[in-house]
Amino acid sequence: MRFPAFAVALALVIPSAASAGPITVGTWSQIDGPAVKPFWDNNSWDGRGLIGGTLIQNSALSKCAGCPAIEYLHNGLGGYVPFQFSDDLYDATKIFGITAWRNGTLTRVNDAFVYDNGVGNVYNSLDNPGQFALFRVVGADSIRYFLGIEDIILTALHNDRDYNDYGLTFTTPFTPQPVPEPGTLFLLGSGVAAMAARRKLSGRKASKPAQA
Repeated sequence: MRFPAFAVALALVIPSAASAGPITVGTWSQIDGPAVKPFWDNNSWDGRGLIGGTLIQNSALSKCAGCPAIEYLHNGLGGYVPFQFSDDLYDATKIFGITAWRNGTLTRVNDAFVYDNGVGNVYNSLDNPGQFALFRVVGADSIRYFLGIEDIILTALHNDRDYNDYGLTFTTPFTPQPVPEPGTLFLLGSGVAAMAARRKLSGRKASKPAQA
């Protein structure tokens, strides 16, 4: 049973990642960065010619005036990616909603967001990520998120991809894990290597046939 002990020691060597945030395989990029083309159109969130960051920074309810870096979630190419949250959500607040479907509702089911436009269309952020736009601003001890919804199914000809039919902001706790210093990592790594070598040598001695 050498492997479990080695695995535990190795886990001590590898730095832990930041703990909070959505469960996703996506990529976060600044919304005004040149690296990728956003999946929403350029007339989004609050009017013609404006992009997500404009509303996030100007909305009285967004609590984000002057945010230095607003990022959006995508699949690495600017497209859609499924997401869900296992963390607690704080200060969940609807910041706007101009949907044509006045009965539209947004809920959270099994860590995924579910939007019902009230006239027969129900979308969730895992199976229908193209109906959602997720933005974030990372702070010192929390992450503030902004979730925008497109209420018309993407395959419809009159879909406008504005993601301003329902908007929500909320925060999640954020506690970065300390990264060990290089000297600490070296000592831990040396201990793991020595332990593995000792166990290997012990195994060889135990399997060696006794002398006549």
